[in-house]
Amino acid sequence: MLVRRSCLSLSAAEAAKVGWQLNMMFLGRIEPVSASSPIDPDKWLALIDSHDSLVHMPSRVGINPFTREPWEYKGSPSTGIIQKGGTKIGSIWWAMDGSPFLIVQAEHDLAEAVAGIAEEIAIILGARFVQEDPIM
Repeated sequence: MLVRRSCLSLSAAEAAKVGWQLNMMFLGRIEPVSASSPIDPDKWLALIDSHDSLVHMPSRVGINPFTREPWEYKGSPSTGIIQKGGTKIGSIWWAMDGSPFLIVQAEHDLAEAVAGIAEEIAIILGARFVQEDPIM
């Protein structure tokens, strides 16, 4: 199976080496209840450190596609990996287009568990979780 990301074509094994997730689906977003009370980025970062189900995205060593040399791909500090029993079941990160919400992804067969955790996280952040129709 090939995955197209930017201008690269990678096998599933190669994608896994650099940390790309092939089985994740878009589940929804955590958004502010109102425009006048946005999600506090500092509170989100602190929550990644303190919540039992969240960890920071680790850095991974991969191959730079241009130089073909080993390269450390650093995990975004604002991305939270959702874990259950030490296994990754989803992730949450700030929308990359500057939108004021967090994107929630889940492993296909674990969407219900991730939705429950996303709802809990939204409440802690003073926000709401909006679940979308599942898409890949």
